[in-house]
This record gives sequence, structure tokens and C-alpha cells, in this order.
Amino acid sequence: MLSQAVAKRYARALIEAIPPGMRWENVASELEDFAVMFRDNKALREVFLNPAFQDEERLKVLGAVMDKMSMNDIARGFLKVLVRNQRLDHVMLISNTVRRFVDEREGRVRGNLISAIQVAPADLREIEETLAQAVGKKVQLEEKIDPAIIGGFIARIGNVVFDGSVRRHLETVRHRLAPEI
Repeated sequence: MLSQAVAKRYARALIEAIPPGMRWENVASELEDFAVMFRDNKALREVFLNPAFQDEERLKVLGAVMDKMSMNDIARGFLKVLVRNQRLDHVMLISNTVRRFVDEREGRVRGNLISAIQVAPADLREIEETLAQAVGKKVQLEEKIDPAIIGGFIARIGNVVFDGSVRRHLETVRHRLAPEI
């Protein structure tokens, strides 16, 4: 619970630091890229989370990473604050919170699309547009493959599930026929 409160506070501070005219999306994407790298790179986490390293050493490593990533000044300054305040361990949660704020501002919701096979890009756009009409916001779907659904797809947006899978249709038919058998 405390982690979520910390993440919200830092995410709001970052959003407020973005100057007019700068795209929130760019800052959110750079923070997200760093958070994923931080999560996936054990050696990087070791430098930032091990108390044996001093802030000066951490900031030097952070500077090298940010240079390699060509980060903008807002994201750079924000990550330096997280290092100085010993909050870099919250970077993924903060990044997710920033992403939610940006999505809210853009009138966008994110969801998952589960299908038995890869969906063609044109079909994915059509599904997103159809779901956007249903939920009243722009929809951005992340695709996942699950052969167990046999065919069709399942879309999850927040707590809402749109199940158009063949597996679900077969289950419905089986339940309808079960009393007769």
C-alpha cells in the first residue's frame, strides 16, 4: 500500500515537471524503457540497490545508462531524484502509474487480446476500433497467444472481458445440450 502511495506521489511530480508543449508520452516511454531495463538487468539492480555503492557511483552509472538511451532532460532529472531519494526500487511501479496518468489524459485504455494465433495488424486495428466504440475511449491492446482458446479471441480491458473464443462457444453449446443428455 505504501509503495503505491509513493509511486503516485512521484508520478504526479514527474507529470507536473513536464513543460507545456512536451509530449507526456515521450517521457512515459523513456521511463518505461528504463524501468524494464532495471527490472531485467540484475547487475544494474545490484549497483542501485546495494548499500555498498555510494550515490556518486550510482549517479555515474545512471548517467552512462541515460546517455546510451538518449533520454530527455526531464526523464534524466527524475531518475536522478529517484536515486538520491533511494526510490529507484519503485521505478517500475512509478512507471506504470505514469503510464496510467498519460493514458487517462489521452482518453486511452489498455487491454489484452488473447487469440489462438497471431492477429493481422489490420484486424487488430479493427478490433481496437470496435472495442473503442464499446468502452467510449481509445483502446490499445497487447497481444498474447493461447492456442487453448482454439479460435476467435478474448479481449480484456480493465475488469471487462469480451469473450469471442471458440472454446467459450463450445462450452456454451455443451451446457445447453447437457440437460438433454
